[in-house]
Amino acid sequence: MAMAFSPDGKILAAGGMDGTVRVWDVASGDQLHKLEGPVTARYVPSGISSTDQFNKVGGRHRAEVWSVAFSPDGKHLVCGGQDKLIRVWDVSTGKELGQFRGHDGTVVGLAFSPDGKFLASTSIDMTGLVWDFGKFRR
Repeated sequence: MAMAFSPDGKILAAGGMDGTVRVWDVASGDQLHKLEGPVTARYVPSGISSTDQFNKVGGRHRAEVWSVAFSPDGKHLVCGGQDKLIRVWDVSTGKELGQFRGHDGTVVGLAFSPDGKFLASTSIDMTGLVWDFGKFRR
């Protein structure tokens, strides 16, 4: 669903319909990280009477990832998608550092300011938001 190269071109990140973001070393092709948000059961297909019944048949899955972007310094990766969240990841460790919450729909676009101080996001809720990324910059 979404792909982005790190600013130095050495790392590639891709988010998909399975709710994961996979991070690869471009030169070797080795997968560095598989980043996963929490499993959710809020998407219940027609014909299933309840979320509990859906869980019993193994229908739990992660929300689709629609957008990914690297910070200008290459230290952070952000992703957004169906869960309406923007997740912030440490590229070197693969650990989730935090989230931005504010959209009422799927997050479809992410972009950093050139200095990395701000993150802009767009959503199918017809909003564009600008976030202060300072707390993640050390």
